[in-house]
Amino acid sequence: MEENVENRQSGSESEVEDIEFDPKQIDDIVGYVKKQLESVNHCASSTNRDQPYIRRVPDKLQNLVACGPWVLHIGLHNYRSDCMVWRGDEGEKMVYLVKFLERIKKRARVKDLVHLILYNHRRVIDYYDSHYIDKSLLSRYRDFVYLLLRDAAIIIELFLRDYRKENDFSEKWKKHVIRNDLMLVEHQLPFFILSKIYKLAATTEAAEGSVSPDFIHLTCHFFRRYCVQNKSLSEIVSASRVGDLHQPKHFTDILRALQLPCSRTKDRRLKADQEQEQDEYLYSAVPLREAGVKFKVDASRTLCDVSFNERSGELIIPGPLVIDDSTDSFFRNLMTWEQMHYYPHETYVCSYVFLMAFLMQSVEDVDLLVQRRIIINQLDSKKAIVTLFNNFCRAFEVEKNHFSGLFWKINAYNAVRHHSWIAILKLTLWRGVATIAAVILLLFLILTICSVISII
Repeated sequence: MEENVENRQSGSESEVEDIEFDPKQIDDIVGYVKKQLESVNHCASSTNRDQPYIRRVPDKLQNLVACGPWVLHIGLHNYRSDCMVWRGDEGEKMVYLVKFLERIKKRARVKDLVHLILYNHRRVIDYYDSHYIDKSLLSRYRDFVYLLLRDAAIIIELFLRDYRKENDFSEKWKKHVIRNDLMLVEHQLPFFILSKIYKLAATTEAAEGSVSPDFIHLTCHFFRRYCVQNKSLSEIVSASRVGDLHQPKHFTDILRALQLPCSRTKDRRLKADQEQEQDEYLYSAVPLREAGVKFKVDASRTLCDVSFNERSGELIIPGPLVIDDSTDSFFRNLMTWEQMHYYPHETYVCSYVFLMAFLMQSVEDVDLLVQRRIIINQLDSKKAIVTLFNNFCRAFEVEKNHFSGLFWKINAYNAVRHHSWIAILKLTLWRGVATIAAVILLLFLILTICSVISII
């Protein structure tokens, strides 16, 4: 039996050795193997960022984010034959379209814009989830080009008028509402096509002697309230060219990028997080203050650039954060954008919101952060802020909290008893000084009254 097996094995080896392959067969096999390896590499390297950049919010997040615009409808998702890009006065909409075309008519024709859109139409379509686009639109190029040009023209004209203070919004609140509509994660246009169309218009204006900033600068100006407040737009934009704003997908992506720490800071903290212990819980603001933590606001940092100085006990938080009726939509759309698998390991905005929710567990916590100018409350009540951030935590989940290392540092600082003793001593001392001052003032007032009475 063993001899038969050995004979078969030796026979098989001789058969293999006897086979000869010609160069054509070898090339064919090599080509096939390379093709299979390429497909394997593609599957291995592909990430969730290969998904469409503009798509419907997943069902599990539908109830968490305000999806519908109030005034301005943009993007292929919104296409219907009876859909108007601007709710309200059709004449007002046409004013913006006509004005934009007037800006470029001397050097660029409508034909140039049509060629530009047609040349990039495939790339534009790839930005959208095809399941939620009217299929007939993709075969009707006339409607496709008009829709894209109409939306782009209105946005660019709005941005230009706002930048040059030419805006004539018929109602004072309209800019505020339009800005909210343009941050909605479902209702977006690819940023690259807006930039290309604008560049054509800006080139024309430059030839006429009117210099315009690039489109990323114009966009940051329109969303200025969400940028670092004590830095110029030029500083923000120049820093962004090598950072997260280098190749933005759309306005929601830009708004998120404006909140992130610089690339160098992110890399340094990522390395530190890997080397130090983590913690998932943090006390609220008032107990932290009583434990010796000092709250400090820094207006020169981006929103997510929070840090803790272990030597001085200073928790440095960028701000002030203005909390008003647009804050809910702002954070929900940015958190949804992170949650839609594009930045699964870079959920900085979600982590920031969770940090603030930990810090604001009561009205007293809110009072403390307001006193330190970390937040500015423009809602009806302080309790509404607590509810708002707690709702964020219940609605969203993150795989990684980027402030878990910072939590550990703060909790370790709190564990040192003499830090709380010093904080209590300082608080008692100030209260004592205030009490003595009040008593002296009262005595002085009594003596003054007695003197007046004796004179009378």
